[in-house]
Amino acid sequence: MSCLHFCFILALIHVSFCFNISETDNKEIVRSNSSSLIDSEDADLNITRLVTKYGYNIEQHKVITEDGYVLTVYRIPPRINLKRNIPIFLMHGLLDSSDAWILQGPKYALAYILADKGFDVWMGNARGNKYSTEHTSLKRSGSEYWKFSWDEISYYDLPAMIDYTLKETGFRKLYYVGHSQGTTTSYVMMSLRPEYNNRVDLMFSLSPVAWMSNAKSFMLKLFAPTYGLLNYLPSNTYVDHYNTILGLICKYFLTACDNYIQQVIGHDFKYTEPHFLRVIFAHTSSAGLRQFFHYGQLYSSGRFCRYDYGLIENLLKYKSVTPPEYDLTKVTVPIQLFYSDNDWLSNVTDVKILYSKLPNVAATYRLNKFNHLDYLYAKVARDLVYNKIIQEIEEKETIGK
Repeated sequence: MSCLHFCFILALIHVSFCFNISETDNKEIVRSNSSSLIDSEDADLNITRLVTKYGYNIEQHKVITEDGYVLTVYRIPPRINLKRNIPIFLMHGLLDSSDAWILQGPKYALAYILADKGFDVWMGNARGNKYSTEHTSLKRSGSEYWKFSWDEISYYDLPAMIDYTLKETGFRKLYYVGHSQGTTTSYVMMSLRPEYNNRVDLMFSLSPVAWMSNAKSFMLKLFAPTYGLLNYLPSNTYVDHYNTILGLICKYFLTACDNYIQQVIGHDFKYTEPHFLRVIFAHTSSAGLRQFFHYGQLYSSGRFCRYDYGLIENLLKYKSVTPPEYDLTKVTVPIQLFYSDNDWLSNVTDVKILYSKLPNVAATYRLNKFNHLDYLYAKVARDLVYNKIIQEIEEKETIGK
């Protein structure tokens, strides 16, 4: 880790300790840290050990993309046999992995709920995260490996994983659920490779992210071109050490962790229990810095467009000075949008712009107090989000018979 990376991490940690850590907060930290829930072994188990711990089967599958990245896809088979065990594909967000869909445990985590209902659950992992670390020729420690943003994840990773899932299940189409970056990549995939509109029955976007100029999160401002961080940090590298340090903060300084996270994702209305933060951040994953810078570019430009390499490289790659916008008129698959007033990364105004650009929005659900992570880690997500997803799929399947 270079000195610049270390200074960057220290700056972020400093911010996390600057939000209201009073004497009362410190007492709360001690009480919370003594809780057995904080020391839950779930924080230290990988996905295979977690899923088997709770009595579910899990399979690991390897998928190789056109450009040589080796991705890991996990499958939780259906727990009941139906006439049609429909495949549903779950795609995580930034700094995340397939862990996101199982951390709440049985009865509350989406992957378990779907498997209990008889769905065939497939969970993707984008290049560079902790489960997709290999390449057919490049080393993960080299800068060439990290020359990607979520544009490449959209163009290469998602299609490869969807094709593999359809081949393994024997279905022509599947259902897709994405969170955060998992929504971004779905729109980009459908725009750049519109043939994939015919391979998805219905798409569910949890905390949809495309236009971002109205987002409140300070992290976006940090990575925006106007801030100049790109001048000091090489884009061909990744974020990993930051997660480790943040995980330690969440383990030993719970209030500092909670306050910091609220500045990134939105105010916490306690839908996600504070003691659960340690488990959540023990399971965060690595990501390429270009993924952050790409979002920063969206924030600054007010556009939903491809990665900006600078004038000369843009001319070579796009044949234009500025990167082209993604053409969302090509996204013809029906989409349902779940969004919130309290999400600092997916602002209501930006979601309305997205809504106006998508030609086939089947439904919208506005959840007033959800922050960015509540879609995954709030117990009420089962009733407010997951049951709606299942209901919509069952209705669509009934109509289609």
